[in-house]
Amino acid sequence: MADKIETHGTYMTVTTEEATTVLINSPGKPFPVRLPPKSRKLTSGEIALARLIFKESIPYEKVRIVRGGLLGIPDNSRNAMTPFGEIHLPIKVYDVIKDFSGPLTNKEDNQRWFIHEMTHIWQYFAMDLSVACRGVRLASIGGYTERDTSGRLMAYAYDLLGIDRGKEFKDFNIEQQADIVCHCYLVKYHANYVSQEPQLRNLISQQSRREYVLRDFLRNPLDRKLKSEEWTTKIHHQREKENNRIWYEAMTKVRTF
Repeated sequence: MADKIETHGTYMTVTTEEATTVLINSPGKPFPVRLPPKSRKLTSGEIALARLIFKESIPYEKVRIVRGGLLGIPDNSRNAMTPFGEIHLPIKVYDVIKDFSGPLTNKEDNQRWFIHEMTHIWQYFAMDLSVACRGVRLASIGGYTERDTSGRLMAYAYDLLGIDRGKEFKDFNIEQQADIVCHCYLVKYHANYVSQEPQLRNLISQQSRREYVLRDFLRNPLDRKLKSEEWTTKIHHQREKENNRIWYEAMTKVRTF
């Protein structure tokens, strides 16, 4: 059912999914204007949860959790998107989770998810970083579709004891930073849960290294030297280098033919 309200030549139709304002242009046709999707502020519990990691580096009163939006991408991907300082959840998730700090099914994993998205909020507000542009770049090179040898999507994959050993926090892309932060939170505050989940146990072995990489962040999350300087991943750099080598060799053979 929808309610219809007419006032001074205009009326608003409200449905369960979205709101639309229609301006009556007599004698022209109605002109629809889509209103923002439903959203809410962070709860006091969610703010307290985020403060465990981000302290006062985020203007929590400005952060909103949004029901869908972004052309339906969160619903189609069944994942959150946080490009502009707001967390866009899939509609079904928004309708179920009213408070990430409260009693939830899969509480630990949902809180890991929340901290991951709040890292993008931190990047946006505290580091003045264009999360949207960085995300587009990662998508353009297959970061959200291709997987590494462990099965993880390339944009998120990191190995502090292997290929990424020796890196500082600024040397990771936005998704890697967000995963490093949320994994640190998960192991620190939900160690029993992590140890009981086979797919998460490997996080424990890297925790000391993770805390070292995060040492400046944990001390002062407003330190601007933490801002991500990496747009892709080390694996992508290696792939580009190899592709360039192959291209150069091919061109050399063409010239000498």
